[in-house]
Amino acid sequence: MIDNPMDIVIGSINHDGRSLLAPVKDAASEAVMAYSTASITDPSIAETKIYPMLKECEDAVNLIEQQMEVVTKAFRLQQDGSSALRQVKTGVQGLCIHVAHKASDIRAYAARMSIADSVIPSSRLVDTARELSAFVDKLVAIGERIVDTHDGPVRLETEFCRALEDVRDKHLGVHYTRLGGKIKGTIFANRGAVYLLFREILSNSFKYRSSKRLLHISTISIEQNDNIVVTISDNGIGMDQSHCESEIFRPGVRLPEAQQLDRERHTTGQGLGLSIVRRIIAHIKASMKVFSELDKGTKFEIIFSKL
Repeated sequence: MIDNPMDIVIGSINHDGRSLLAPVKDAASEAVMAYSTASITDPSIAETKIYPMLKECEDAVNLIEQQMEVVTKAFRLQQDGSSALRQVKTGVQGLCIHVAHKASDIRAYAARMSIADSVIPSSRLVDTARELSAFVDKLVAIGERIVDTHDGPVRLETEFCRALEDVRDKHLGVHYTRLGGKIKGTIFANRGAVYLLFREILSNSFKYRSSKRLLHISTISIEQNDNIVVTISDNGIGMDQSHCESEIFRPGVRLPEAQQLDRERHTTGQGLGLSIVRRIIAHIKASMKVFSELDKGTKFEIIFSKL
């Protein structure tokens, strides 16, 4: 097992963060190029303040990439979780927020100047920058929860109940029933990481519940040799089983069923939670399988090593 739980955050920044940064870089470059072309044929655009704003945004995106590299290298050398979290906050997170705000300013300014998005594609820059910023915000929140925690005995039922209570509080007015029994067993792991694992799974169950029926959360745990097999099931909207192998674990991936539900409920999502789940599973040396069926629900089967 990796000793420092902050590896969950740094690993996500180094891999998943970079994959989300790439479309932001592309969008910034595309907008700068579009401006250069448009300004040649449209003098009114050439006189605007958009170009300096675009260049500032593009430069900040490049700095984000540099900061990701700095944080990753420093953590690998020092294994100092608190220092790494500070660097993520002051470097990566701050720059991501700046880029997201600057992109919004560019789009607003272009709208005031009656510059169509087809001329300077600022909307794509806004969307990708916000997605990256939301991802890093989530990682910082995770880091703050786990940075000062240590590996030790963890009662699975305790962390599941804590996670369920927190998710329920964020979805006030949503009625649900818990079925099955308590999750039996104790493992040796990072308590914060186990809590986050359960929280992300339960958060998806609440967000993607079906409007046709009361939400059911079912838990089953059995002991198999030196392992504890925990199954967490819901009766939500489900998804095609073909998505369950790898697609749902990629950051930013949002399946059509989830997007449709968000439109109906006027909610938003970034498709980031399960990419974090994958890293938590690796950190605590567990394994997981996902089973799902459209309009039936989703089941997570997690295999923990017993204490």
